[in-house]
Amino acid sequence: AGQARMMACVGMSEQFKARTDVRPGGTTLTVIRTRQPLLIQDVTQQPDLVKPIVLEEGIKSFIVLPLPGRERIMGAMFVYLRREHVFSDDEVRLLMTFANQAALGIENARLFAEVQNLALKDPLTGLYNRRGLFELGRLEFARARRFGRPFASMMLDIDRFKRVNDAYGHPVGDQVLQALAKHCQGSVREIDLVARYG
Repeated sequence: AGQARMMACVGMSEQFKARTDVRPGGTTLTVIRTRQPLLIQDVTQQPDLVKPIVLEEGIKSFIVLPLPGRERIMGAMFVYLRREHVFSDDEVRLLMTFANQAALGIENARLFAEVQNLALKDPLTGLYNRRGLFELGRLEFARARRFGRPFASMMLDIDRFKRVNDAYGHPVGDQVLQALAKHCQGSVREIDLVARYG
């Protein structure tokens, strides 16, 4: 969508982390768009591609590598060095291999989280399903007992819902369920658990 943000940064100052942003048209989005690594062997030779904070940090060279996903580029990985002209062809190939493996790991973790979410969520309403209700509800109940706090639960039922499906069809019945789910979700606190039991 033309947007990116820093997700992790190791070995750099807090000032660098705070002042490093991802700008439209910058090196990060260029690498994502072209799907090609960008190697800067000497930052003083290409000042148009280098932010002042890079120079302040003492960085002399860097490489930006795309993180390829199965369907799209997920982001970019930067490797900064405080010496110039140090990236050999073999090191670039090694870093590209590492970036590919890192991207695969990131995507697998994301897909696992999606599967976990689908296992606990009702796809029609977006609410927790029965499994999610029992798993998370058990944790909330245990927390309430441990800290001696009150615990409450409520169950709603739609009277004569079968008549809606019979008279107007299941797509309209689905819309009714979605609207009710949205209303229930909007009527509770963010920390409260709303689920579809049926």
